[in-house]
Amino acid sequence: MNISVVICTHNRANLLKDALSSISCASIPYDCSIEVLVIDNASADNTQSVIKDFSETSNNLDVRALFEPKLGKTYALNRALNNVSG
Repeated sequence: MNISVVICTHNRANLLKDALSSISCASIPYDCSIEVLVIDNASADNTQSVIKDFSETSNNLDVRALFEPKLGKTYALNRALNNVSG
C-alpha cells in the first residue's frame, strides 16, 4: 500500500519542522510505503531550507517539495493532486 501525506504550508517553517519530525516518528507497517509531499505555497520564510535539511537527514521518509506560486490552499492542494503516488 502506498500512502501520501500532503502538507500545504505558507510561511510556517517552524511548524513545518515539528510536523515533519512527528511524521518521521510514526510506526510504518512493513508492507506500506510512505511519501511526504510538502507544498510550499508562496512562502517568503525559510520553508525551502527546512524541507531540504529534513530530507537530507531523514533516513526513513521520502520527503519531496513542490512550489506553488499562486497563494491559496486550493492551488496548493491541486498542485499536490497532480504529484502524489499514494
